[in-house]
Amino acid sequence: MIAFAFVMAAIAVALAGFAAFHSWRELQVSIALLAAMVVYEVALIVQLAVFAGALGTRPVDAVVLISYLVVCVVLPVAALLWGLSDKSRWGTGVVAIGMLAVAVMCVRVGQLWMYAS
Repeated sequence: MIAFAFVMAAIAVALAGFAAFHSWRELQVSIALLAAMVVYEVALIVQLAVFAGALGTRPVDAVVLISYLVVCVVLPVAALLWGLSDKSRWGTGVVAIGMLAVAVMCVRVGQLWMYAS
């Protein structure tokens, strides 16, 4: 479970780099970035379901963990909608910053799960 959260964080960093590359090249959100974000969003929903399903077996603060997981699911959608609506290079910059925030939250989910014993 912990490895799943850290892998999701690594993928978020890779997507942030891809979005930052788009921003550096002054490109709008491409089909490739959009498709990668959709696949990642599905993986985040799976992460939410897996951690919420296994929550009963761990003495972890459920409210904090579920809050992190829900924000991990909502934030990429919000960043992508903002990125699609902004036609300048900063639209993809917002996506990059949003994905870095998701990476930090995924690491925090892994830490919460790891330290709850």
